[in-house]
Amino acid sequence: AMKPTLQLSKSNSYKAFTLPEGYRPSQLQDFLCQGSGANKWLCEITSSGVVSVSRYGTTEFIDIPTTAWLPICISFLLD
Repeated sequence: AMKPTLQLSKSNSYKAFTLPEGYRPSQLQDFLCQGSGANKWLCEITSSGVVSVSRYGTTEFIDIPTTAWLPICISFLLD
C-alpha cells in the first residue's frame, strides 16, 4: 500500500515508482484499485515500468488527501 505525503491534485497523474527490468508488462496495463473507504483509484503501469496513480474518488474524481491509503493488488503476465 502507498500513502501520499502531499495532497495530490485530481487533475494529474503521479509517478509512484518504477518496476525493475524483467518485472514490467509488455504493454500498458490499467488496474482499478480500492482506495480508502469507498474511493477507487487508477493504477497504470507502462511497458517502461512506470507505476502511476490517478483518478481517485467514488462518483467523481477528487484530490487524493494525505490520509488516503492506496493498496495495490495487481497481476499481469510477463513475456
